[in-house]
Amino acid sequence: MHRSAAGTIALLIAIVVANGCAGAGATTTPIATPTASIPAQPTATPSSASPSAVPSRPPIPAGMPVMPGAEPADPATIEPRVIAQWTVDAIGPRVYQYYLDALPAAGFAVRGRFPGGNAAIIRFETPEGMTLDLALLGQGEHGRRTRIELVLPEGP
Repeated sequence: MHRSAAGTIALLIAIVVANGCAGAGATTTPIATPTASIPAQPTATPSSASPSAVPSRPPIPAGMPVMPGAEPADPATIEPRVIAQWTVDAIGPRVYQYYLDALPAAGFAVRGRFPGGNAAIIRFETPEGMTLDLALLGQGEHGRRTRIELVLPEGP
Protein backbone atom coordinates (compact mmCIF):
# COMPACT_ATOMS: atom_id res chain seq x y z
CA MET A 1 0.00 0.00 0.00
CA HIS A 2 1.65 3.27 -1.15
CA ARG A 3 0.53 6.87 -0.90
CA SER A 4 1.30 9.56 -3.46
CA ALA A 5 3.53 12.47 -2.48
CA ALA A 6 0.51 14.78 -2.78
CA GLY A 7 -1.49 12.58 -0.38
CA THR A 8 1.35 12.58 2.13
CA ILE A 9 1.72 16.36 1.92
CA ALA A 10 -2.04 16.75 2.38
CA LEU A 11 -1.90 14.53 5.49
CA LEU A 12 0.97 16.59 6.95
CA ILE A 13 -0.95 19.81 6.30
CA ALA A 14 -4.05 18.36 7.96
CA ILE A 15 -2.03 17.32 11.01
CA VAL A 16 -0.44 20.77 11.35
CA VAL A 17 -3.78 22.54 10.91
CA ALA A 18 -5.51 20.22 13.40
CA ASN A 19 -2.79 20.68 15.99
CA GLY A 20 -1.76 24.30 15.42
CA CYS A 21 1.36 25.58 13.75
CA ALA A 22 4.81 25.02 15.19
CA GLY A 23 5.51 27.39 18.05
CA ALA A 24 8.59 29.52 18.48
CA GLY A 25 11.65 27.50 19.29
CA ALA A 26 10.56 24.39 17.35
CA THR A 27 13.46 22.60 15.78
CA THR A 28 13.93 19.95 13.12
CA THR A 29 17.40 18.89 14.25
CA PRO A 30 17.24 15.24 15.33
CA ILE A 31 18.81 14.21 18.63
CA ALA A 32 20.19 10.67 18.87
CA THR A 33 18.67 8.48 21.57
CA PRO A 34 19.18 4.88 22.70
CA THR A 35 17.32 2.27 20.66
CA ALA A 36 15.86 0.24 23.52
CA SER A 37 12.30 -0.84 22.94
CA ILE A 38 9.42 -1.61 25.22
CA PRO A 39 6.79 -4.11 24.12
CA ALA A 40 3.57 -2.44 23.04
CA GLN A 41 0.41 -3.01 25.03
CA PRO A 42 -2.50 -4.02 22.78
CA THR A 43 -5.48 -1.73 22.79
CA ALA A 44 -8.71 -3.15 24.15
CA THR A 45 -11.63 -3.30 21.76
CA PRO A 46 -15.08 -4.05 23.15
CA SER A 47 -17.24 -6.48 21.21
CA SER A 48 -20.40 -4.46 21.78
CA ALA A 49 -22.01 -2.98 18.67
CA SER A 50 -23.63 -0.08 20.49
CA PRO A 51 -23.09 3.43 19.05
CA SER A 52 -21.04 4.49 22.08
CA ALA A 53 -18.65 1.53 21.80
CA VAL A 54 -14.99 2.04 20.95
CA PRO A 55 -14.51 1.27 17.23
CA SER A 56 -12.73 -1.96 16.34
CA ARG A 57 -9.06 -1.29 15.55
CA PRO A 58 -6.31 -3.50 14.15
CA PRO A 59 -3.95 -4.73 16.87
CA ILE A 60 -0.61 -3.08 17.55
CA PRO A 61 1.94 -5.14 15.60
CA ALA A 62 3.89 -7.66 17.68
CA GLY A 63 7.33 -6.32 18.61
CA MET A 64 6.40 -2.72 17.80
CA PRO A 65 8.80 -0.46 19.73
CA VAL A 66 7.29 2.15 22.02
CA MET A 67 9.45 5.04 23.20
CA PRO A 68 10.51 4.69 26.85
CA GLY A 69 8.35 6.89 29.07
CA ALA A 70 5.46 7.00 26.58
CA GLU A 71 2.05 6.92 28.25
CA PRO A 72 -0.77 5.16 26.36
CA ALA A 73 -4.02 7.00 25.73
CA ASP A 74 -7.38 5.54 26.71
CA PRO A 75 -8.68 3.85 23.51
CA ALA A 76 -12.13 5.32 24.15
CA THR A 77 -10.72 8.86 23.79
CA ILE A 78 -8.78 8.54 20.53
CA GLU A 79 -10.05 9.10 16.99
CA PRO A 80 -11.39 6.04 15.15
CA ARG A 81 -8.64 6.17 12.49
CA VAL A 82 -5.94 5.84 15.18
CA ILE A 83 -4.84 2.30 16.10
CA ALA A 84 -2.97 3.39 19.23
CA GLN A 85 -1.79 6.65 20.77
CA TRP A 86 0.86 7.59 23.32
CA THR A 87 2.20 10.84 24.77
CA VAL A 88 5.80 11.32 25.86
CA ASP A 89 7.75 14.15 27.53
CA ALA A 90 10.19 14.70 24.65
CA ILE A 91 10.45 17.09 21.71
CA GLY A 92 9.36 15.83 18.29
CA PRO A 93 12.81 15.56 16.69
CA ARG A 94 14.03 13.36 19.55
CA VAL A 95 10.97 11.09 19.20
CA TYR A 96 11.41 11.04 15.40
CA GLN A 97 15.05 9.93 15.71
CA TYR A 98 14.15 7.31 18.32
CA TYR A 99 11.71 5.66 15.89
CA LEU A 100 14.08 5.94 12.91
CA ASP A 101 16.55 3.87 14.98
CA ALA A 102 14.15 1.58 16.89
CA LEU A 103 11.84 0.47 14.05
CA PRO A 104 14.56 -1.16 11.88
CA ALA A 105 16.24 -2.63 14.98
CA ALA A 106 12.91 -4.36 15.79
CA GLY A 107 12.48 -5.71 12.24
CA PHE A 108 10.20 -2.97 10.83
CA ALA A 109 11.30 -1.43 7.50
CA VAL A 110 11.12 2.38 7.26
CA ARG A 111 9.55 3.19 3.86
CA GLY A 112 9.04 6.96 4.10
CA ARG A 113 10.35 9.86 6.17
CA PHE A 114 8.41 13.09 6.39
CA PRO A 115 10.15 15.20 9.06
CA GLY A 116 8.79 18.44 10.40
CA GLY A 117 9.18 20.72 13.36
CA ASN A 118 5.87 20.19 15.15
CA ALA A 119 4.41 17.42 12.96
CA ALA A 120 6.17 14.53 11.27
CA ILE A 121 5.31 11.13 9.83
CA ILE A 122 7.31 7.93 9.55
CA ARG A 123 5.86 5.33 7.17
CA PHE A 124 6.98 1.79 7.89
CA GLU A 125 6.20 -1.80 7.05
CA THR A 126 5.69 -4.57 9.60
CA PRO A 127 7.53 -7.89 9.23
CA GLU A 128 4.17 -9.26 7.96
CA GLY A 129 4.03 -6.64 5.17
CA MET A 130 1.42 -4.23 6.61
CA THR A 131 2.11 -0.54 5.94
CA LEU A 132 1.51 1.84 8.85
CA ASP A 133 2.26 5.47 9.71
CA LEU A 134 3.55 6.97 12.94
CA ALA A 135 2.32 10.56 13.20
CA LEU A 136 4.36 12.62 15.69
CA LEU A 137 2.65 15.80 16.88
CA GLY A 138 4.25 18.41 19.14
CA GLN A 139 2.15 19.56 22.08
CA GLY A 140 2.46 22.19 24.77
CA GLU A 141 4.71 25.20 24.88
CA HIS A 142 7.44 24.83 22.25
CA GLY A 143 6.29 21.25 21.55
CA ARG A 144 7.99 19.83 24.65
CA ARG A 145 5.57 16.89 24.69
CA THR A 146 4.88 14.71 21.68
CA ARG A 147 1.75 12.76 20.82
CA ILE A 148 2.55 9.56 18.94
CA GLU A 149 -0.25 8.13 16.80
CA LEU A 150 -0.10 4.75 15.04
CA VAL A 151 -2.41 4.96 12.01
CA LEU A 152 -3.22 3.21 8.75
CA PRO A 153 -2.02 5.29 5.79
CA GLU A 154 -4.68 7.23 3.91
CA GLY A 155 -5.03 7.08 0.13
CA PRO A 156 -3.83 4.56 -2.46
